[in-house]
Amino acid sequence: MDKKNLSVPVPVSPTADLYTLRTFGNDLAKRWYFEYQVDGKRRKKYGNLNQFSTVRERHAAAQQLLSKIVATPVRRSLRKTSEAWLETNAPRWRKKSYQSIKSKITVFFDWLGVRTLNTSALADFLAHITAQGRSNTTYNNYIRVLKLVDSECWKIPNLFDGIKKRRAEPVPAKYFTRSQINHLRTHFERDAPELLLFVQFVYYTFIRPGELRFLRWEDVALEERRIVVRAEISKNRKEQYVRVPDAFMPVLESAAVGTLPTDYVFGGEHHRRKDYHSRQHQKLIRALRYDTRRYKLYSWKHTGVVAVAQAGVPIKQLQVQLRHHSLDQVDMYLRQLGIEDLANLERDFPML
Repeated sequence: MDKKNLSVPVPVSPTADLYTLRTFGNDLAKRWYFEYQVDGKRRKKYGNLNQFSTVRERHAAAQQLLSKIVATPVRRSLRKTSEAWLETNAPRWRKKSYQSIKSKITVFFDWLGVRTLNTSALADFLAHITAQGRSNTTYNNYIRVLKLVDSECWKIPNLFDGIKKRRAEPVPAKYFTRSQINHLRTHFERDAPELLLFVQFVYYTFIRPGELRFLRWEDVALEERRIVVRAEISKNRKEQYVRVPDAFMPVLESAAVGTLPTDYVFGGEHHRRKDYHSRQHQKLIRALRYDTRRYKLYSWKHTGVVAVAQAGVPIKQLQVQLRHHSLDQVDMYLRQLGIEDLANLERDFPML
């Protein structure tokens, strides 16, 4: 072996064939380093080798540095492969889903750093997520996304051995009570009339806030008393219709005066930016001392559903207006809101 150099035998990496530790004959007065080639270019890596004052310590540090150098191209390759897969498959998902998957991949690789991607590292990452105070739902979503990427990109054997999801019950935003509705309506009418109309759309039609942003007046058929939610704006990418209740008709007729068919219902020639109304709603109810973690713009949909269910509207009609695919889905929704058909039980329960 060359006295001045030590060729370290290691597994061939995707981009380098040989890693050579330059010791200059174990001369501690010299600066030791690893020399290697990546894509035909000569590289040097000093790391922390020269902080040590004995030959034994420097060789021990060299072994640790070597493992990091060898793993780095692999980690970079995994990240690039994941990001390329994400962009290629972007059309598969809605924009929000794509952003969520991308965010989780980024967070994971930023955390992974110099670690080797294995079951132990994955468990440590999930423990890190827990330590940050993230919910069980978020914890499970990370597992779901990383499993998806592994199945389509990494294909690391047994990576998820022992990794289990946690019990997580979805907690919907709270609905408003009648006294709260009356209180808020007074402030909406005075300070935010457009927000009031937006809230009324959500309450009466159950159209989602994200869908309402892109609703045009030509989608509102007043004569037929129905609204079309076009496939391109619908959450499930299907064209669907909702009915306009009697109580909402005068409001719609008044709001439609002077508008063009191609105008957006909210914004006119140009639709409102994302979260425009939700931020406005949050600011207003926070000023009125409502808990914005529990009460959200989406609460008005829940409020409408609760009002209709308590008024005795048949659940099948509720399903159609909600655009849910099954009665079981509606039943689960109502249970999550704490609404069940117990009127007869409450009224007719025999006295002891």
